[in-house]
Amino acid sequence: MRYSAESKLAPDEVTDLAAKYFTSESAGLKVSSKDSSSLCMEAIEGFVTVSTCKSDVRGRKTHLEIETREYDHQVTEFLKSV
Repeated sequence: MRYSAESKLAPDEVTDLAAKYFTSESAGLKVSSKDSSSLCMEAIEGFVTVSTCKSDVRGRKTHLEIETREYDHQVTEFLKSV
């Protein structure tokens, strides 16, 4: 499933928050790759990938796209927090 959203946070802040959220005990994913604008996390059950980019000329908003398998509930909860 794919999700998208807008945030007032910077791209690196979004990926940092996602890493903390999805690697917690409740989700249990492991980070497989990360840079300032993207993040990939995996587990035996599925995965979550987060991609970010600036979405306006002034750089005040960040567009994020999340793709997941088996972690839809956690993704929708995370999107509420950003």
